[in-house]
Amino acid sequence: MTFPKYISLVAAVLMFCCAAPATLRGQDASSQVVSRINAKASSIKTIQADFTQEKDLSILKDKMVSKGKMYYDGGMLRWEYLTPYSYLFIMNGEKVLLQSANSTTTGDVASNRIYRMIARIMVDTITGKSLDGGGDFSVRMSTSGKENIATLTPLKREMKSMFKEVRLHFGEDDGVKQVELVEGTGDKTVISLSNIKYNSQIDKTLFEVR
Repeated sequence: MTFPKYISLVAAVLMFCCAAPATLRGQDASSQVVSRINAKASSIKTIQADFTQEKDLSILKDKMVSKGKMYYDGGMLRWEYLTPYSYLFIMNGEKVLLQSANSTTTGDVASNRIYRMIARIMVDTITGKSLDGGGDFSVRMSTSGKENIATLTPLKREMKSMFKEVRLHFGEDDGVKQVELVEGTGDKTVISLSNIKYNSQIDKTLFEVR
């Protein structure tokens, strides 16, 4: 996985699992559904979950599957791949860490354009500002069975270079359970969350960057 794609996956999951319901203002959206999802989002302070990531590449017959854990607390994020390889991403507000089995890289959020973009979206969602107002995405709501699905189409160049569209699948509890990231090539990454815990205490040392 290349560096930009890795960051884009983390950014997408952070945006949409933590507070993106505030952006669900599409014409097809039921006001009742949106109100429920917004209420759920506003109640979330921390998240910890297991994730399974499946990537479909047009050049490969089989899916690439990896698993790991994510932690989110007050704007800090830890996204850690555990199998089939080890890869760690931490963003704690001012600092960023990327760590593989062979290397460790740290950086300042203020000095990197992609980091700044992710940090801005984090602040917008945490403070309740709508991404719609910033013109980052157009949003369309739909329903499939018991799922509510938000399809987000990027409007800005940075996000367009990463995704063609992003689909968020909300479960019966109005929390995000699955994120689909569709690239311009048609390649698709699906991230499914399980064992989700909301608002439980998380050890702050998990977000340390050294």
